[in-house]
Amino acid sequence: MKLLVFDTSNSTCCAGLYEMEFGGSVKEIAYEISMEKRTHSEVLLPLVDKVLNKAAATNKDIDLYGVTVGPGSFTGIRIGIATVKGMALVTGKKVAGVSSTEALGRSVEPVPYEGTTYILPCFDARNKRVFAGLYDEQMKPLVEENAYDTSDLAAKIEVQSGSRIIVCGNGAKVMIEALGVQDGVIIENAEGAFITPMGIARCVAAGGEALVEDAITVSPKYCARSQAERFKKPSEVTIEDMKEEDVNKVSILEAEGIAHPWTLDELRDLVNNDKKVGVVARTAEGEVVGYCGASFVIDEAEVGNLCVAGKYRREGIAKKVMAGVFERLKEKGVKTLFLEVNKENMPALKLYEMLGFETYGSRKDYYGQGQDALLLKIEL
Repeated sequence: MKLLVFDTSNSTCCAGLYEMEFGGSVKEIAYEISMEKRTHSEVLLPLVDKVLNKAAATNKDIDLYGVTVGPGSFTGIRIGIATVKGMALVTGKKVAGVSSTEALGRSVEPVPYEGTTYILPCFDARNKRVFAGLYDEQMKPLVEENAYDTSDLAAKIEVQSGSRIIVCGNGAKVMIEALGVQDGVIIENAEGAFITPMGIARCVAAGGEALVEDAITVSPKYCARSQAERFKKPSEVTIEDMKEEDVNKVSILEAEGIAHPWTLDELRDLVNNDKKVGVVARTAEGEVVGYCGASFVIDEAEVGNLCVAGKYRREGIAKKVMAGVFERLKEKGVKTLFLEVNKENMPALKLYEMLGFETYGSRKDYYGQGQDALLLKIEL
């Protein structure tokens, strides 16, 4: 099938046409790469036009489109996705959205090495933060793609002596500084590496039909909030007891943000069981944007799930919800509150540390797949 791909997620802009089979070969037909300083909205369509002209093809000849959906530049990602939606809707064809970090990793071709090789594609997100993920040489993800403080990401990367880490992208310098010197580990900077059309095409071929979706449903993966979201006025919420009519809203909230959501019956129990507490954060418009549930016996309680809607995070809502839980548990005579949290969940750990929780133990493989839980408690 003929696959047209392009990338606008970072500083460069590229497009390419390939003959591709899922799980099979990728054959290059034509490609263009732009390093121009003009905005991608000015560069992309002329670039696509050049590629099609080189290949003596038109938009009607395309069987599938591939586009990077982030992370990266918020504006750049929107330009790429808006363009692919328009082109695909005209022809009635489908779209494969691919990860920008994976596309960067697949754009790099390491020289042979006797030991184990890891690929660390990363984009500079400023203030010693990067959009990044760690992959093995076959581009199997080992550390989930996300926005990280470089020090937090460095702490997650554990490799054996005798291996090498190839760091690529415009975040390589700050990431290498955070990794520091590691005994027996070679850390290489693939200087100048950027997303190529071939890298995107390889992502589509490797990802297969699981990546393919209707043009209308393709969406960005920012991994962070836009500048407008960061500087908007924090949402005004009230902290209230959970009500029966909130159960379905909380269920949806959990399904979007928690790996192991509670059942509807378990959520109803927070409302109806006098040994449990359910607290919600509600906007002035009545939207439930955060919640927490806890149960207690005599003077000890345990937190169940704590969740805040994605677009409302980092506004202090989780802290307000927990304060509401503290207040209600104190009224019921509770003196000690316990909870467990994934040791890799750094935002949650920072929140609980700020609230005054202390670590008193751990549970190995509590969440499965080698994910341990830390046990925390606080005296109310």
